[in-house]
Amino acid sequence: MHDCRYQLGKPSTQYPPWREPTLKTARVAKSIISLLVKQARMARLSFRDVIKKVSEFQKNDNEAYISSDPSAVERYLVLHGQVILQIFAKHPIKELKKCAFITGLASKMEEIHHTKWAIKKRRKILPTKPKNKILPKKPKSKLRIGKGYVASKRSAMQATKTHLVDRIWGQYYSEYGAIGAENGKEKVQEERKNEEEDDVEEPSVLETRWEGDILGRTSAGEPLYQQALVGGEVVAVGGAVLLEVNETSVIYFVEYMFESSDHCKMLHGRHLERGSETVLGNTANERELFLTNACMTVQLKDIKGTVSFEIRSRPWGHQYRKENNAADKLDRARAEERKAQHLPAEYFCKCLYSPVRGGFFSLQPNDISSGTGSCSSCKMREDKNERSKPKLNATMTGFVFNGVDYCMEDYAYVNPKFIYKPKKDKKFERNVDLKSFVVCQLLEVVLPKVSSLNGLFEVIVRRFYRPEDTPLEKAYSSNIQEVYYSEDVHILPPGAFEGKCEVRKKHDMPLRNDYLTLDNIFFCEMPVHIKPKFSTIKDDTLLRKQKGKGIEGETDYDELPKEMRLATLDIFSGCGGLSKGLEQSGVSETKWAIEYEEPAGQAFKQNHPESTVFVNNCNVILRYFLLENVRNFVSFNGGQTFKLTLASLLEMGYQVRFGVLEAGAYGVAQSRKRAFIWAAAPGEVLPEWPEPMHVFGTPELKIKLSKRSHYAAVRSTQYGAPFRSITVRDTINDLPPIKNGESETNREYGADPVSWFQKKIRGDMLVLTDHICKEMDETNLIRCENIPKTPGADWRDLKNLKKKKIKLSSGKMVDMIPAWLRNKAKTHNGWKGLFGRLDMEGSFATSITDPRPMGMVGMCFHPEQDRIISVRECARSQGFPDSYKFVGGILDKHRQIGNAVPPPLAFALGRKLKEAVLLKKPPLQQKP
Repeated sequence: MHDCRYQLGKPSTQYPPWREPTLKTARVAKSIISLLVKQARMARLSFRDVIKKVSEFQKNDNEAYISSDPSAVERYLVLHGQVILQIFAKHPIKELKKCAFITGLASKMEEIHHTKWAIKKRRKILPTKPKNKILPKKPKSKLRIGKGYVASKRSAMQATKTHLVDRIWGQYYSEYGAIGAENGKEKVQEERKNEEEDDVEEPSVLETRWEGDILGRTSAGEPLYQQALVGGEVVAVGGAVLLEVNETSVIYFVEYMFESSDHCKMLHGRHLERGSETVLGNTANERELFLTNACMTVQLKDIKGTVSFEIRSRPWGHQYRKENNAADKLDRARAEERKAQHLPAEYFCKCLYSPVRGGFFSLQPNDISSGTGSCSSCKMREDKNERSKPKLNATMTGFVFNGVDYCMEDYAYVNPKFIYKPKKDKKFERNVDLKSFVVCQLLEVVLPKVSSLNGLFEVIVRRFYRPEDTPLEKAYSSNIQEVYYSEDVHILPPGAFEGKCEVRKKHDMPLRNDYLTLDNIFFCEMPVHIKPKFSTIKDDTLLRKQKGKGIEGETDYDELPKEMRLATLDIFSGCGGLSKGLEQSGVSETKWAIEYEEPAGQAFKQNHPESTVFVNNCNVILRYFLLENVRNFVSFNGGQTFKLTLASLLEMGYQVRFGVLEAGAYGVAQSRKRAFIWAAAPGEVLPEWPEPMHVFGTPELKIKLSKRSHYAAVRSTQYGAPFRSITVRDTINDLPPIKNGESETNREYGADPVSWFQKKIRGDMLVLTDHICKEMDETNLIRCENIPKTPGADWRDLKNLKKKKIKLSSGKMVDMIPAWLRNKAKTHNGWKGLFGRLDMEGSFATSITDPRPMGMVGMCFHPEQDRIISVRECARSQGFPDSYKFVGGILDKHRQIGNAVPPPLAFALGRKLKEAVLLKKPPLQQKP
């Protein structure tokens, strides 16, 4: 007989409440194993058989006694099924792991939690020191490539948890542990096919009749009704019903009901999606439904049942926290009581879920029908279909495409594939030779032979050339907003156009406002006979204002009045990259910052002297909330951390949207993919994602929503964008040469800025600071000196050298190529990029907290100098202006830069936040 009891030592004072239930569950599992092993064939005892036998245990004679009520036994086994599955998975008898009881238990757990479960054997882990114990004298270790383990000097940060977060995350991990819907690699049970019987009230017959008078008529003249009787149950507008779609039970919100011309009783509804079917997965509240824009029309006789359902709205704000917490507690208690009594679940809905927009949004009045015969989802779908079709205007002198009105003499973006011949081997990886949109002016619409507003037509355009169409040095020294007039014309289909822009005469450009790239504005030395025409830019419909008689654009037309600017708290602020960009956009003033590391907190204070900085942790409630993390945040731990974060914010009452953005597409010479979550209080407007403005060789960055659907916040710009990529040359080529290990923090620039980026990033600075670099040891310096000064060169180029050994000044001989690098290259994608040299015409690798030639991002050598890139060069790769100060030693400064949000990306996010703030205010309140 095998003993499967957990051997638990004496717990700390925090855990006694969990110790006894765990021990009891282990005893129950042991007793069930005994029952099964005694059978000639273990498979003979089904899940129901085992429940019956366990309910027959005697209270005084069996320590595994649960209850004499089989339903109570079943609830206990399902509730503690995670522990039971783990015990069975570790048992040496293989047949136990696949017996009917275990498959039945897993299936029942899947039904209850609306998720998949894996019966997974955990890996055996060698004994280690307790993970949660902080040992000041022997801190945790970090693995560095080729260097073994190096002790970290940073201490662990204690997490802050509110009661709400503790409840949501604690409940999830108590139920799912490490075997959630996405974590198991083994084959999982099939998804549940049918709803639980208790979730719906099914009518006994399908007799249908209208109740009440006719409310009105549809656009087709069909009578509308408020409610009907279906099998004796009331179906009403604003309620919810159960339907069967593709052999799956789904819940639909009743938009309106009508009688068709052939006298069929009809219902038009919108899908109410279970939280488990959204991006939340198994972290969702099992009773919360989300309204979607998927809709359909069915006959009343096809309804399978009614569902208890309400649209829920609660007051939001810190003053209502106690009231809302009390209401939620009562609601959860009522739900548990109904569940225990096997009564139907009571569902509720607070948000609209839009996979297309990647978020959860507060329900608006126009989201919910009053039975008028119109459906906002149908209208949206029709409008979208219409926008996607190119259509001539009434005068046939312009057209509409993708919601944009194009008229003659407008300036517009054209997709480069319609102008340039495609290249077979585009170098997306190095971000080289990518084409931006072509700026053109519309001259004439070429009508089809048969006159028709919807017939095929073409457009004649005049092309304006870009600096990148000229020799390299000319492009490098030119403003990226400059274009050159030409007489070249092209005939293009309407599908070639990507949006509108403006081209102005060069002397009309305002002297200030460095960020006009986001306004799609260019300037040009125009011939006298060409008159510039100002286009109506999509983003300016709300913000653009005429002020006085000055040239449009000379004033900061979208400046928020001071009283409307958001007072900002920057949590985990680092040195302040996010705050810097938001402040530059004019949407916020950073009042407070919280940062755990002392040097980073000091750096924040130096760059934001008006802010109060706390070196600590926090717990607050905010009007807007923006979270930034690494791209893998959305997939780490099978996506569970990401989903729990969304679930927590939704439970707090926030609207939420999520996405992954590439910083390189917003004006920095660096590949930096970051996940963002926007949250906004109910009644606020959730900001849209900023349009990427620069070409960058990154594919569409998608977030997995479900098995069959993904979401990308913005389009990829690898095939075109308004502006070219910012290059390494643009970013650092004006900085003076320095040597390995340079430590002088202040020095002369030595040369004027050349590129558009250099002029912008340098500003009014006269003294160059922090142009210092880490010192390599003699071995790595010699290796660096032998890496060719050619684009993309790395350690693999050392294999071509005749000398295989390095003689150090001490006389010691070492390998030119480290043995671990040479021996394991085939299993690690060739260790591509280690000891790598940057490409002047390409981009930086992701800025990290400690640039090292043998690090995870090993491409850190200057393109033309034998050294690691400097602190200031890293700062510029992130878009920090030269005036920005960093504090501490060189490693502190690299860490502050590597952890920061690039200010240009933060600026773009801030612009969209500012639009959201303005959109909430009525027009009369927008004036300062």
